Amino acid sequence: MLRSSQRSAFTAAKTVIDDTLRLVAKAGGKARCLLTVKNFLGQPLPGITVAWETSLSKLDAPSSGSTDENGLVEINLLAGDEMGTAQVMARFGLDRRILAPLILIDCDDATLKVTNPSCEPMEALAGNLETIEYRLQVIDSLGNPGRDRVLHWSTDLGTFERPQTRTDAEGFASARLRSLSSGEAIVVVDLPVNGEQGSFEPVTFLEQPYFQYVRFTGPVAATQITSAVCRVVNLDGSPEPGVKVQWAADLGGFEVEPAESVTDAEGIARIDYLSGEAGDVTLTVGATHEGQELQALASVRTPVHDLPNMVEREPQEQYFVIDQFHPARFQVRLEPAAAGYPVNRRSPLPSRSGSQTTPSGPRITSSSV
Repeated sequence: MLRSSQRSAFTAAKTVIDDTLRLVAKAGGKARCLLTVKNFLGQPLPGITVAWETSLSKLDAPSSGSTDENGLVEINLLAGDEMGTAQVMARFGLDRRILAPLILIDCDDATLKVTNPSCEPMEALAGNLETIEYRLQVIDSLGNPGRDRVLHWSTDLGTFERPQTRTDAEGFASARLRSLSSGEAIVVVDLPVNGEQGSFEPVTFLEQPYFQYVRFTGPVAATQITSAVCRVVNLDGSPEPGVKVQWAADLGGFEVEPAESVTDAEGIARIDYLSGEAGDVTLTVGATHEGQELQALASVRTPVHDLPNMVEREPQEQYFVIDQFHPARFQVRLEPAAAGYPVNRRSPLPSRSGSQTTPSGPRITSSSV
C-alpha cells in the first residue's frame, strides 16, 4: 500500500491506491484512489469537499465529493482505450493538492503476439555487402500495441546488426540482417515477456564471383613467352573453380586460340603471353559463370622490354691461383639494361650459385677455382 502526506494549517491528508498501479487498456478495469483527511491530532474530518482530476482516461464518478464520517473519500480511475501514464490529483481546502502514485495503462503482456512479419528485399548480396530489413508489430488480444518490449532475433545464416531490439510506441520493431556467406537464411524472433515466437519467409543471400587480380608472373620481354595469371573468388574470399576466363591484350597475343583458360581449385587461371615487339601492354579478363557475368578486370600497364643481349662478359682478374682463398670474379652487362634476370656460368670447375642482373647494368657472378 503506497501513501503520501501533506500538511496545512487545518488538516493533514494522505492518499492510498489499494488495488493496482497498472491497468490494461480496453479491458474495462479500474483502479481505486482513496483519500483520508485528518486534522493534526489524527482525527478524521468529515464533510471536506474534494475535487478529483486525471491526466489520462477518465474517472467513474463526479469530479468532486465529500469525506465521510471517517474522513474518507474515494474515486475510481477507468482504464479507457488510451495507453499511457495517468496522474490522479485531489484538490481540497485552500488549494491543497495531493498527487496519487502514477498508474500505468498498458497492454496485456500475456496475450501479446508477433503480427505482420515482413522482410525486404527477399534477395541480397553476400559478402556483408547488402542487408535485408525485417519488420513486425507486437499487439495484444485487445489490439493494444506492445510498447517498449524486448525482442531477440536469431538466424541460421548471417548476423544481425542488433540481435536485441525494442518495440516503439506503436509496437513496431525492425532489425537488419547481413551475411558473409551465400545461401538461404531463416529468421526467428522471440518475445521474452511471454515466450511468444514469430517467423519469417526464408530469404537468400546471393553469391557474386569476381576477379581478385590479373597480372604477369614476371618481367615481360619481346619474343619471350611469359605466363599471366588471374584469380576468381567469391564474396567471402573463397576460390571459385571451373570458371572459363576470356583473355585480351592490347599488345601481342596469347599462345592458345581462343584465348581462354579455366580456374583451378584455387580459383587461378593461367595463360602464356607473347609479344613480338616492345611496348606497354594491358591485360583484360572477363567471364560468365553459371549464367552470371563477372565484372571485367584490367591489369596495370606493364612494359614489354626488348630482349636483353649480353654485351660485356669479362673476369675481373686475368690470373688465378688454384685453391686461392678468394674466388675468381666475373661480370656481365645486358643491353638494354634489365634487372632480375638470372645469370649462370657454365664451367668444368666447381662453382658457386649464380646471381642476377641489377638495374644499373652489370652484376658479378663468382666461382672458385
